[in-house]
Amino acid sequence: MTLLRVLILALLLLPASASVPGSGERGTVTPPSPAPLRAGAQAPEVVVPGTGAPATAADLEWAREFVARQTVVDGTASSLVKVDPHCRTGCELSVFPGAGPGDFGTLKAVTGIDMGIFSMSGFGLEGMIDFRDRTADGTIANARVVLSYGDIETARENGEYAYVFYVQSRVAPQWQLDGELANLGRWYAEGLRVLQLRYGDKEGHEPDERLAYGSYEGDERGVTDLGRRAIAEMNRLGMIVDVSHLSRQSTLDAAALSNKPVLASHANAEALTPQDRTKDDDELRAIAATGGVIGITPIGWMLDRDGDGEAGMEDMVAHIEYVAELVGIDHVGLATDAALDGWDPDSRHYADAELAALDRWVRVTAALHARGWSEEDLAKLLGGNFLRVLREVLSDD
Repeated sequence: MTLLRVLILALLLLPASASVPGSGERGTVTPPSPAPLRAGAQAPEVVVPGTGAPATAADLEWAREFVARQTVVDGTASSLVKVDPHCRTGCELSVFPGAGPGDFGTLKAVTGIDMGIFSMSGFGLEGMIDFRDRTADGTIANARVVLSYGDIETARENGEYAYVFYVQSRVAPQWQLDGELANLGRWYAEGLRVLQLRYGDKEGHEPDERLAYGSYEGDERGVTDLGRRAIAEMNRLGMIVDVSHLSRQSTLDAAALSNKPVLASHANAEALTPQDRTKDDDELRAIAATGGVIGITPIGWMLDRDGDGEAGMEDMVAHIEYVAELVGIDHVGLATDAALDGWDPDSRHYADAELAALDRWVRVTAALHARGWSEEDLAKLLGGNFLRVLREVLSDD
């Protein structure tokens, strides 16, 4: 298996057959007083979406043309597709559109996605450096690593796919801090720009390595002393704090401690889908108060609103609109968190064919356009909000 294929496989957070913990009772936690907006953060603008009919062929055609004019950012991106498009479980994956080193220009043209946040979790520092170098020398074609906001602008001018290096799980030995903060500086120097403080309950860190608590570790425990110092150092460096898999209190703590916008790069609304992995209203408000963004993700069990094990476009739209109405359109984005053609159909992660399509974000845009969403709001959802955070946090040094 090529390095690139292995690398992007790290984006697929759980095997298709993995057991996902169900919803549990939330702990009794007294939320902190709402934090004031950070300097430069925009006050939430409440969206009152329309109530139009379902998307038509004309809506879809309009959406294709509209998406082609935007800079579309995927909060948790991939470059893999199923080798057999009819496979249903345990599907083999390959780099799109073939098994070579990758041409991200083709990926960009087919999906409409211009930029992705890419996980380097399973590779360690050396793997990330190799990926960066293979992009720089053109082995991976039509792509650019984002080290500063200027790289995003250059990629846009050159028609390149841009990706931001992200670590959401520090299980690989080279992603350990060893109880100190010096490694954060080295990771940043080599290209890391987004770091999640804790990946659910899967990391098994010793006490002197733990930064925070995960979404299946109870609601009451928050960011550790090392985590507090790490957030301060990440703010100083220009590295984005991600809270997608954090416990409730850890999410609230991270939002309160960071003086820069934080991301829940892939997370949905607990009010609609009561799962430990989704975010409650207090968490969503806290993230938005930093100027941050919540990336809504089309994972079936994180969209399912009635517990029947099924989910689809209506559920995706419902989560997007719920978060937009709660915290404002400036704080909502989109995140695939799967292969380009979605999870295996027999997986609990799978939603429906539309949300597994290569052009899923075109289809979501069509559905929202049919409901009366404005072009301005759609542009923010598709990438404008993530770009605003990147512009604020990433240095142009």
